[in-house]
Amino acid sequence: MTHRTKRRHLVARDLISGETVYLGRNGDWTRDAEFALLIDDATTAELHLLDAEARAHEVAAPHLAEAR
Repeated sequence: MTHRTKRRHLVARDLISGETVYLGRNGDWTRDAEFALLIDDATTAELHLLDAEARAHEVAAPHLAEAR
């Protein structure tokens, strides 16, 4: 039996434009899901989520979403 870890993106709303943004591989926010950071473990996901919550001056409602 193969155990597959769910791959997730960190998603939020841009405060200025209101558009959906993704945490990019370089730590910046991107509107293009193709450049989004793929997170595949719970500890890393939790750390990125806490960081995004601390960046409330940039984004709102950060959350993890399953990557397609």
